[in-house]
Amino acid sequence: MSDHANADEDANFSEHEIDIVAIQGGVSREEAVKLLRANDGDPVSALVALGG
Repeated sequence: MSDHANADEDANFSEHEIDIVAIQGGVSREEAVKLLRANDGDPVSALVALGG
């Protein structure tokens, strides 16, 4: 996957949302985006999913 494709995927979420999940969850930016996608863009739900 190219960097351009990653940028397109990230466009669905704000930098703030991605940072919250990445920093609070202790995961990479890529994993944070995957978690946000899987949780309808909700950072809180994404973090809860990490704990389960």
